[in-house]
Amino acid sequence: MNWLMAEPASDIRAQIAALLDRTHPKAAVFLAPGNAGDAPEFVRDIAKISRLEGVLLTADPEKMREFAAATMPDDAGMARILGYPEPKDAAMAACPAPFLRVVQACDWKGNVITEALCSPGWFGRTIDALRPHGNLRTLTVGQTHQRRFALRCQEAA
Repeated sequence: MNWLMAEPASDIRAQIAALLDRTHPKAAVFLAPGNAGDAPEFVRDIAKISRLEGVLLTADPEKMREFAAATMPDDAGMARILGYPEPKDAAMAACPAPFLRVVQACDWKGNVITEALCSPGWFGRTIDALRPHGNLRTLTVGQTHQRRFALRCQEAA
């Protein structure tokens, strides 16, 4: 499973808009290497921390320090930084891939603001954590990748 698959630019814009909205609970945006070029050069009151693993945008000093200081941000650290109840590696270890779900919180246009992988045992907690972020939908990992691929193709056309 390739979690570094680039996200659609429309999703990245929605994530950054949520981060900049002081009434929204989104506290950090992580851009994997495939999306690192989508990070704005400068955003007032937002730090941009670049590493080989990707780029973090946040105004939270604690999240900045943890991301910058980590020898290699692991899944548990990234879950803390991004506010996911269950780290990806724990979800994948808990059950076979067909039973994993991706919970997405979306804006009114259907762009993904926040998404989290979860195992069945963490589904309810993941729903509760993401509910304040937007309109929820649940997809399989395959559906998530198909959506990303289709939107990236549309954006490239």
